[in-house]
Amino acid sequence: MYAHEDSTRRVRGGRRLASGVLAALMLLASGGAQASTAIGTILTNIVSATMWDGPLSGNNYEVSYNSTAYVTVIPPARFEFLKSVNLTMASSGATVVFSICVNNGANTSVCNLTLTDRIPNYMAFVGTPTNWAYPNYNLSNPPPATVTVSNGANPVPGMTAGAPAAGQAGPWYLRWTFSYVGPGKSACVTYAASIL
Repeated sequence: MYAHEDSTRRVRGGRRLASGVLAALMLLASGGAQASTAIGTILTNIVSATMWDGPLSGNNYEVSYNSTAYVTVIPPARFEFLKSVNLTMASSGATVVFSICVNNGANTSVCNLTLTDRIPNYMAFVGTPTNWAYPNYNLSNPPPATVTVSNGANPVPGMTAGAPAAGQAGPWYLRWTFSYVGPGKSACVTYAASIL
């Protein structure tokens, strides 16, 4: 065997190895993480530090420290978001009603749920034909959940408390923050807008 044949084989072998590693990395990257840790498991993460005063002091003290952090595995939130409109076709001047619901399918409450919706271009806010929230968004036990409403030209920062004035043209943002949504419960809001 000649030296150049051996080096050619090594180059080809290296290319095959690089291709295999690249394919494995692409497979891992496309797979995503799979949840398999049991709910209620406490994960422990420990960091350790060791220090030595060094030979210059003549004491030769060595000190070690540990610090621990814990994470409790909770069930993933299972949400279903639904948005609907009462009229899918309407003429200029017509008023349509948008409804937005979030269903909490988890077995735990979700706190500080925030919904942000944008009044589209060529539409203007009319008001709320019903309450901001349907009555089933709160738990049966007191205190009841609360909903806070705000609005503004930009979603962040600078939202103003309350609903916008009637006639506020889009684009304009509406935001609702629910203090919590109980397990198996829904948070729903509605508002009306007219087509300009």
